[in-house]
Amino acid sequence: MEHKDEYVPPAGAGYEPTDVSAGLAAKFGIVLLAVAVVINVALWGLFRVLASWERSQQAAVAYPLAEGRGQQLRLPPLPRLQPLPVNDITQFRAEEERLLHTVGWVDRSAGIVRIPIEDAMRLTLERGLASRPQASNAGPLQVGSMPEDSSAGRTYERRTFTPLTKE
Repeated sequence: MEHKDEYVPPAGAGYEPTDVSAGLAAKFGIVLLAVAVVINVALWGLFRVLASWERSQQAAVAYPLAEGRGQQLRLPPLPRLQPLPVNDITQFRAEEERLLHTVGWVDRSAGIVRIPIEDAMRLTLERGLASRPQASNAGPLQVGSMPEDSSAGRTYERRTFTPLTKE
């Protein structure tokens, strides 16, 4: 039986004839461990030096909001953060509701007053709204340029409009 599919290495090819030396691998491991210990000790020392330097720098920094402990603290300049935003929005909405439902002056010199919404709606229904005068039914009106129906607004045409008359 012949094996034609069997792998045949090229001439001169082979494998590594020697193994790794156990002594060399041990020396490499010891050197690697020693370097790791030295680096960790050096970093620990560096962190201690930097921490002590930072503590000395913090003592020299003056915090303007912490001056005069026991006295009234100075507030930072505007804009400031809202300490209780929920309370602020509740107060704002309550003030808006009060303004919408009470009578008061908006501008006394101009004679502008504020009235409740319900009263304003009632007066609008009684008096009606201002509108343009009705056009006469005397023929077609020139509306001017309007978009063509099929152009999606890209081109314009002149259109006329004939108002419907009541018969």
